[in-house]
Amino acid sequence: MKRFAQSEPTANRRQILFKLVDATDNHTPEPGLNLVTLKAAMLVLKNGADAAAAGVVAEFDGGGGFYIYTFTVGECDTLGVLQLFIDTVGAATAIRVLDFEVREVTLIYGDLYPEDAIFVNVAAGSAGAVPGVNGTPANPVNNAADARTLADLFGRRKYKLDGGSGLSITVDHKGWTFEADSLMTPISFLATANIDGSVIRGGQVGDLGEAPLLGVTLEDCIITNTSFSDIVIAKRCIVVGVLTFRAVKFSLLALLDCVFGDAGLGAPGIDANDTGGAVLASGLMGEMLLRNASTVTDYIFFLNGGKVLFEATASGGTARVSGIGTYDNQGAIA
Repeated sequence: MKRFAQSEPTANRRQILFKLVDATDNHTPEPGLNLVTLKAAMLVLKNGADAAAAGVVAEFDGGGGFYIYTFTVGECDTLGVLQLFIDTVGAATAIRVLDFEVREVTLIYGDLYPEDAIFVNVAAGSAGAVPGVNGTPANPVNNAADARTLADLFGRRKYKLDGGSGLSITVDHKGWTFEADSLMTPISFLATANIDGSVIRGGQVGDLGEAPLLGVTLEDCIITNTSFSDIVIAKRCIVVGVLTFRAVKFSLLALLDCVFGDAGLGAPGIDANDTGGAVLASGLMGEMLLRNASTVTDYIFFLNGGKVLFEATASGGTARVSGIGTYDNQGAIA
């Protein structure tokens, strides 16, 4: 992504280089095109509005189908986003058909999307996906669809979340980062959303959906009642609900330096759902229960002043408990 200074005075610092190729094979370069016709087929949008494409088009020295568009100072005078398009239909009326449509996105200096993120506030944001206008810290979007549109446009894979109303993710977000400014910002993932390899940082995580969760990491979150499968890692989280293994496959839950509220014989804790899952808890604080653990599975707990309570339904598998703390085995775990 190119970046220009606002009202950049030097011409060669407000240029875009692009390549045109033959439409029949999507490969052969198209040098020597009529620059007047090419210029007439161009469209420049400034923050979504037509800026009339008043710049200069030139062929790059050396040919090879490369061309340069130089924006005018006026096209660069406003913070936001410039987009350069070529109307291939219009160009084809006078020159050879082009298969290349320029969608270069240029962010004017003073990055409107810091931390490489799209900003979301469901309660106080606004709808819209105009680049340079929506999804900024000053004007966050209020819905997941517009956030995804902007993220795809800019090649971003991170949402910054704020506010007390929850964001529900319904489509795949594999390898994304969801970062909340407040522990009271809810975020949930519905059954249709695959979030393999994603990081959820901060916020209040309730529903992780039904899709695979391979390599999902939760950091500095509040975790309420949820179910999970595959491999989930939680770091420095506060658990106030029951984490339930799904019955579909072997799962691993790793809890690193997490805090559980005092459980008694209720929540919070882990419901193994009588599956072949495994738990590793290191630096455990607070009181955690384990229930419905009837299969041969390993449970490893390193306590940091915490307590593990094996309920009566924890009747199978092997548990290893060490560190500073206590455990109460009301079941039959060895």
